[in-house]
Amino acid sequence: MGSDADWVLDGAWVDRSFMRGALIFDSFRALGAGRWAPEGRFCTLSLDGQPQGVYRLVEKVERSPARLDIAADDGTGTSFVIKQDDQGLFNLPIGIDSRWKLIDPDQDKITEAQRAGVQAWLDGLNAALDSSTPADPSTGVLAYLDLETTIDWVLIEELAKNVDGYNLSLHFARERGGTARVIPWDLDLSLGQPTVTGELPGTEHNDQPDGWIVHRSRLIQVLGRVPALTTRLGPRWRALRAAGGPLSDAALAARLDAYARVLTPAALAQNFLVWPLGNVDYRSFYPPYTLYPVASYDDETAKLRAFLATRLAWIDTHIDTYPN
Repeated sequence: MGSDADWVLDGAWVDRSFMRGALIFDSFRALGAGRWAPEGRFCTLSLDGQPQGVYRLVEKVERSPARLDIAADDGTGTSFVIKQDDQGLFNLPIGIDSRWKLIDPDQDKITEAQRAGVQAWLDGLNAALDSSTPADPSTGVLAYLDLETTIDWVLIEELAKNVDGYNLSLHFARERGGTARVIPWDLDLSLGQPTVTGELPGTEHNDQPDGWIVHRSRLIQVLGRVPALTTRLGPRWRALRAAGGPLSDAALAARLDAYARVLTPAALAQNFLVWPLGNVDYRSFYPPYTLYPVASYDDETAKLRAFLATRLAWIDTHIDTYPN
């Protein structure tokens, strides 16, 4: 990985396989140029000599030559990296959180001109999402979001069936004079979890491998009305799924196999001694969500692989009717 000062130690506390984020990030980068997602490496952590279990050292989403290699802003607020965050200074109502935090430039150091420039772009995207003609190439949503990378972002989020994919933790990266790319992030609630209880009617099948992502923000609802995007999803999916392609059964299985070779039995045993597998649940954090029961780590990874295989087959059959 490229050198940098800023990193995340991801404990993946709700992902009992430790593989979900790695699989989606690594697969997204494999889709082609411009498909940036954080790189990471598995590790064990100790603190003051005490084992803390398995973590993943992951790149933060930020602009740098070794990460998002885009031009620095020139003072106009037209080159930036921004994320959905309740501590942000900016506003764009999408999904769960309407506040956005500027990652680059640093929102604590920006000028008024930069602040106005960033908000003007967000306002433009908001107007495009509200427009009666969202498919218009000059004023619609694709005047703000890059078509090719957005197609691949939709496909990778739907592959994961990421419950938060369109509602939370969204990141945009834009370079002056261009359209923005969406950056995948936050994949722990995906690939078969969580189970959604009856408090959220209409989302009960989130943990099933059929169907599209259940929480559909205004962003994905509008993108689903843009033929320039929807008509490209099927051909692009089949190209990526072809023999030797980055989303072929063999390529995805090879990634999971590589993670399994690194996540050794000894490291996993130590991790679950510190963080018992049976104690991992989501209900204390957000009661409508729970996790399917597993008897062991091997049981969890077997369920993950089974969900992935069935999910791929379902999308193969239904991608040409997206989002119906």
